[in-house]
Amino acid sequence: MALRREKQKTIGTKAPFPGFIAPVLAEQVDRVRRGECWIHEIKYDGYRGQLLPTMTSRFSPATGGLDLLYRDGRDLRRLVLLERKAALKQLIAGTPIAYSEHFDIEGGLG
Repeated sequence: MALRREKQKTIGTKAPFPGFIAPVLAEQVDRVRRGECWIHEIKYDGYRGQLLPTMTSRFSPATGGLDLLYRDGRDLRRLVLLERKAALKQLIAGTPIAYSEHFDIEGGLG
C-alpha cells in the first residue's frame, strides 16, 4: 500500500515573484507592545537574508529568517503572520534551518 501525501492547503494570492523584498527592521521602543495583535519572538543576533529562486533549488523563495513571504507562485505578505509562520514551520521541518517559536503572552517586563 503506497503512502498518500496530504494535499497542502493553497494559501496567499497568485502573483508573479516580486523580487527582493525590503525587510522590516527592528526598532527600539520604551515599552513592549501589548494586546492580542502582538506576538513575541527571541531576537537572535546574526544576518538577515533572503533565498531567491535563482540562488538555490533546495529551498523555496524567501524562506530565510523568520518569515515566509512568497511560495509556489503565491504572495503571502497579506496573510496573518501566524498563518505564514505555520507554513514556514512545515516547510523547513527536517532541514538544518531552525524555526523561531513565538510567545503568545502579554508583553511587558514588569
